[in-house]
Amino acid sequence: MANKKTTSSKSRASKKTKAKKLEDLQQTNGKTYEDQVSRARELEEVLGIPKINPFKTNDKRVFEEMLKDMNLTDLQAFAVKVGVFPSGNKTVLKNKIKRAFDSSLYGKGSVQIMGEPQKLDPKNPKHKSVIDYLNN
Repeated sequence: MANKKTTSSKSRASKKTKAKKLEDLQQTNGKTYEDQVSRARELEEVLGIPKINPFKTNDKRVFEEMLKDMNLTDLQAFAVKVGVFPSGNKTVLKNKIKRAFDSSLYGKGSVQIMGEPQKLDPKNPKHKSVIDYLNN
């Protein structure tokens, strides 16, 4: 009878903290998050990203939706536009375009996103110093 085990307050406390942690967890529910995607599209439209970025978006979910709706011919035309060689079947081409998109987001790829150059005003003293520096 010397081998009786008693529950200590430590184990009870850990059960309470585990219960609290379980309450804080979020459950995956299979939503498609369409409202978040639509908000991202609206924001990008306001910022003018479709005019600057060859992928027409910087949001991964919006990009996935866009690719999902394309057939092989559309994918080939899009690949040429973003600088990817349009070879292979639909799956291979989608993967190539996704890799190019990912590399453009993290600055590793060959796709360069450039805006219009700023014009320097010689009347502005800061711009004048830059113009003088560039002329030397």
